[in-house]
Amino acid sequence: MLDGRLSEALADQWDYLADRSLDLNLQDRSAIYGGFHIYVRKG
Repeated sequence: MLDGRLSEALADQWDYLADRSLDLNLQDRSAIYGGFHIYVRKG
């Protein structure tokens, strides 16, 4: 989701947890936000 929205230097500081995001989205029973994406700061 952050691709193309942040500078490369800033985006390189984060890892996207695609599998974990998908797993938790499938478990989300409220669906208020329509989904979410999990990023973890490197280092």
